[in-house]
Amino acid sequence: MLEKDLQYQFKDVLYRLFEEIGLVGTAESAVVSAGQDQYQPDMLLSLKIDDRNYKVAVEVKSIGQPRFIRMAAQQLTEYMAANQDVSYGILAAPYISENGRVLCQRYRIGYVDLAGNTRLALGNLYVDIQGRDNPYPTTRGLKSVFTKRSTRAIRVLLSDPKRFWYVQNLARQADLSLGQVSNIKRLLIDEDLLEEEGRSFRLADPERILDAWLQNYSFRYNDSFDFYSLEGTQIERKIASFCRGRGITYAMALFSGANLVAPFVRYARSFAYLEEGIVEVTKQLDLKEVTSGPNVTLLKPYDKGVFYGIQDVNGLSVVSDIQLYLDLKKYRGRGEEAAEYILENRLRPTWQ
Repeated sequence: MLEKDLQYQFKDVLYRLFEEIGLVGTAESAVVSAGQDQYQPDMLLSLKIDDRNYKVAVEVKSIGQPRFIRMAAQQLTEYMAANQDVSYGILAAPYISENGRVLCQRYRIGYVDLAGNTRLALGNLYVDIQGRDNPYPTTRGLKSVFTKRSTRAIRVLLSDPKRFWYVQNLARQADLSLGQVSNIKRLLIDEDLLEEEGRSFRLADPERILDAWLQNYSFRYNDSFDFYSLEGTQIERKIASFCRGRGITYAMALFSGANLVAPFVRYARSFAYLEEGIVEVTKQLDLKEVTSGPNVTLLKPYDKGVFYGIQDVNGLSVVSDIQLYLDLKKYRGRGEEAAEYILENRLRPTWQ
């Protein structure tokens, strides 16, 4: 949809909104023609709320992704600073995501979208309407960043969030093609999740991208095999010893891994990722396959990226803190408590 068409559409949307509110006495607007060298908002509204007159600048965007929201919000705030008679700014787009709404609040401007999500706070006027779904869903956006292979790049970025990367060295480190990484970079920039410095880039908000990944992750992506062992959790060191002897990549996961990095975790069921050799391990260590009451679960990872950032803890290989957090958060039981401990005590300190 063209921005010019949207301007007139939002003019009607705002008129109807003000009429429904009843607090606004009059509302007159003018569509502004921008000069070549000076920013002008798309509309200026003259509002009368109770006995006070207000001039409000409205910026209309055809794309509501966070990067464009931030740019528009900056333009509005700079315009209001230079034009003291303009007391409030409103950003309008077909749909503004939750992250975009947070940005608007951070810049202290209002917003409205065609789904009906609205937040206005001016004088005695306060409107807050949330929870309306996107009427223009699209496959573009963060969801495509969290396909199984693409998350390799996200792992690398999260493992060293302060480091600046180039497409070429990130592609090498994540074992992805240059085209894949270029596409991931573009999508993350659109979502305002990357900070650029020339051609290099790094994460701007590690926790927000981890939250987004969590919303698109399932522990069930992995193939799991349940067993019972008479040795209880002591079987973990035998699994590790066997894998090392056969050259099999392995890593303790979920509660087994959490117990090693956060020893307060109590658990009675062992979890380990194995790149291969699950049948061989079970035969050698006399693990009995069961359909209920397992105390050992061996996992075949959905992608080799699961093993990125393996850490050695007390002689055992453990998946990265990122993988621990994702799995624990998505696993039933006490996993969420352990996940929050890892987030607060091991991940957030590396992001500060």
